[in-house]
Amino acid sequence: MKLKIAVVVHGRFHAFDLARELIEQGNEVTLFTNYPKKIVEKFGINKKYGSSVPVMLNY
Repeated sequence: MKLKIAVVVHGRFHAFDLARELIEQGNEVTLFTNYPKKIVEKFGINKKYGSSVPVMLNY
């Protein structure tokens, strides 16, 4: 069964590894992070799965 999964993380932690493994298992994954897509690709996640979200700070 193919699942649609959204992984949301501030930074990286273990979420990049989790997303990569879920993709390899055939799931439809979207990774939301504040890392640029070029950095996400360095961790083995195709940029079509990643979505860079700018950090919003309230001062």
